[in-house]
Parts: sequence; C-alpha cells; structure tokens
Amino acid sequence: IYFKKLWPVSRRSPHMLNSLVNYGYSLIRTSLARYCAGFGLLPALGIHHHSSLNSFNLADDLLEPFRPLVDLLALQCLAGEYPSDCELNPSLKNEMLKLLSLEIPMTGGLRAQEKATIVIICRLSCQSLIETIQKRDPSRLVLPEVTRYGTGE
Repeated sequence: IYFKKLWPVSRRSPHMLNSLVNYGYSLIRTSLARYCAGFGLLPALGIHHHSSLNSFNLADDLLEPFRPLVDLLALQCLAGEYPSDCELNPSLKNEMLKLLSLEIPMTGGLRAQEKATIVIICRLSCQSLIETIQKRDPSRLVLPEVTRYGTGE
C-alpha cells in the first residue's frame, strides 16, 4: 500500500528512484546485519521476515523503520541536479552514502529524544533488541524517529 499510494513510479520499474532506494536500503541493511552478528544475534532468524532464502531476515525486520528516511533522501537527490533518467553513478552513490551520517532523533529506551547518526542508531537498535527480548519490554527498542526528521524540532 505504501508504494502504491505514495511512490511516483512503479516499485518494480527500472527507474532511477528505485535504484537509489535499493542502494540506500542496502547501506542500512549491511550496517544492521553487521551489528546483529557483532552482538551475537543470528541475522537469518527474523521476527517478521522469515524466508529460508534470506540470510538477513532480522536485518530486514530492523530496516523497516529506516525506509522512509532512505525514500526521502532518494527523492531529494532526484529533485536536485540529477535527472530521473540518469544511471546510478559514483556521484549519486556518494549522495546516498551521506544517509549513514545523517543525525536524526531516536525513540525508545533511555535514549528517547536524543539524536544520533543512522549508523549509531543501527548499532543501538541491534543492541537494544537483545534487552527488549530479555526484559520483554518493547519500549526499550531504540529506533529512528522518522516522524520528527526534518521538522526542525
């Protein structure tokens, strides 16, 4: 429903916007998978994602709240100097790579309302997932607070 209602192109079409978001998702997914493994979690064992063909189900579960940030940055890239019919090139990849250093608010845990870079939030999400499961308290899970990003608050 998300893509059908809000996305300006078909999600499966060979459009530059899709290439940008796929690249952005892969950046965050890689960071999440690395931190999951580093904290002793098995990235293949997801909560909602559970494909036997996917080695990163847990990373994909944790990626979901980051998707709107990737989408926004991709749309901003294309609204700038890059035409929508150009190819994914090193310059565009560098623009998307800035995503990892964006400082945004967090929600959950003791760090709610604090700001951190996306990479740090990836680490905190994986780390807090362990505590969330152990304590059976979902309020401990640290995630990006997407609703406040870019509002100036």
